[in-house]
Amino acid sequence: MLAKNSYKVDKAILFGMVKNQILPSLQLVQSMIEEEKIDEALEFLKALEPIDKHTDREKVIFYTRVSEIHQILGDFSKAYEMAEEGMQYVNKIESGIEVVDTYLNRARILHFMGRSRECTILLEKSLDILNSPQVSENDRNRRMGLYYL
Repeated sequence: MLAKNSYKVDKAILFGMVKNQILPSLQLVQSMIEEEKIDEALEFLKALEPIDKHTDREKVIFYTRVSEIHQILGDFSKAYEMAEEGMQYVNKIESGIEVVDTYLNRARILHFMGRSRECTILLEKSLDILNSPQVSENDRNRRMGLYYL
């Protein structure tokens, strides 16, 4: 069993190792979210900041993950704000699964905010992208269940 201090050292080492490798870090954050380790995921995301040196694709993924965490915490205003931050980079990247995830994330927020019309528009946009050749069959199949809000 690890002592509390050694856990902190291990976490510091982990943060240091992945700080400059944002994509694996964001995949780890996604796993934390799925395992409902929300505080850890948020702490991990904070350790990745500032993100201005990263690619537009990485920024889109980063803001989507931050937004998802705020949704889970019930702060839809902050979730929407973070989703909007990510949207400024969506048009700068090739249409693909990251754009789908961003649209689906924003659609969920709008759904919970009672903005059904805007939600539907984003769902339709993401469905168009999912049906395009830029998205792998595996990614397409994994996202299709998200259309049942």
